[in-house]
Amino acid sequence: MFSLFGVARRGFLFLAALTVLAAGSAQGPRNANAQENADKLPEWRIKNICRDDSAIGHCKLYEEVARQRIISSWTVIPPEWRESCLLKFTPPLEPSWRILADCIDDQQRRAEVLRAQQADQVSKAEAARLKETQDKARKAAIAAAAALAAQQAADEEAARLAAEAAAQQVETEAEAAARKAAEEARLKAEAEEAARKAAEEARLKAEAEEAARKTAEEARLKAEAEEAE
Repeated sequence: MFSLFGVARRGFLFLAALTVLAAGSAQGPRNANAQENADKLPEWRIKNICRDDSAIGHCKLYEEVARQRIISSWTVIPPEWRESCLLKFTPPLEPSWRILADCIDDQQRRAEVLRAQQADQVSKAEAARLKETQDKARKAAIAAAAALAAQQAADEEAARLAAEAAAQQVETEAEAAARKAAEEARLKAEAEEAARKAAEEARLKAEAEEAARKTAEEARLKAEAEEAE
């Protein structure tokens, strides 16, 4: 039963039955209000609708309930619903407040289904948007992590190369210092060897000079001895 009418059909049936039993076919304030909207409502007479019904009393009761429901809610029923439902009453379909109410109920249900579908579509679109946002955030996080890892790897490689360069520099400097020390030691040894040779040569020369002097002295003495004889 369509919610625009505000009350369930069974409740209307009960209230309408009390109204019909108490007032019969008299027109009360409710019918007066309905008359004010007569130009907006179908001019269907319940006695004509139920004329050929096998249970005229029940027919009138149910038609009156449906009519009151429609009258009370006619101004809030969407115009397109009213137009669509009223257009259905062409031969062989005869006018009926109950059928009109059922048609409006059906329009209500269709509208609710449509709203539910639209809400579902919105929900799915929102879920897709959220998923897209999460995917973008995840990809951004992965990219950031990859960039950080690459930067860390580059920094580590740069540090390794710098350490190797420093070690190579130290090794090169140490080798140069060792070579220099070895060269200095070699030069010193050569200088010492040259000095030793020079000293040896000087000694030998002095010895030769001393031997020559002795030989000369001996010759002189021998000559003197010979002359003395």
